[in-house]
Amino acid sequence: MEKYFSKIRILTWLVIALIIFNISTIATVVWHARQFRHDSFMHHEMGWRMGPPEFAGHFLKKKLDLNTKQLEKFEMINRDFHNASKDIIDKMDGLRINMLDELKKDKPDTTILFENARKNGELHFVLKKQMTLYYLKIKDICSPAQRDTLSKLFRFIAPPEPGAEIHDKRHRGRPEN
Repeated sequence: MEKYFSKIRILTWLVIALIIFNISTIATVVWHARQFRHDSFMHHEMGWRMGPPEFAGHFLKKKLDLNTKQLEKFEMINRDFHNASKDIIDKMDGLRINMLDELKKDKPDTTILFENARKNGELHFVLKKQMTLYYLKIKDICSPAQRDTLSKLFRFIAPPEPGAEIHDKRHRGRPEN
């Protein structure tokens, strides 16, 4: 009889251990799923909206191997660029939504569509200027070797050479490594 209760006690503790293990596994999966969604949202909102991942501060810091003094300057340059760019991109998004809303109408007003397209083009030009200034400011704090790396990272700013094949614009100018 004692053996029977001993087996039940062991099985009870085993079931409790399995329940705890299952709960911790489920909690880990839920936590990682939420973290993934948050990271994906942040990547979408602050990553691709701000340009390809090569523009992400952590990526540039890693690839350029910046020293402490350079990092301080880089953080300020990067923050200013992303703040200015975010405002421009938000305005461009608003214009795009307005254009889509106008296009949905039975009789879209081409004057409104063309005006929004013109404004969007102007904002795109301002965004490219911001990106160019961002590049130049980072270049100023880099050593010659870092400038070479920076140039490779930013080469897609310039239009492709005539006759160059580009199969997918999203991958144009991406660093090979």
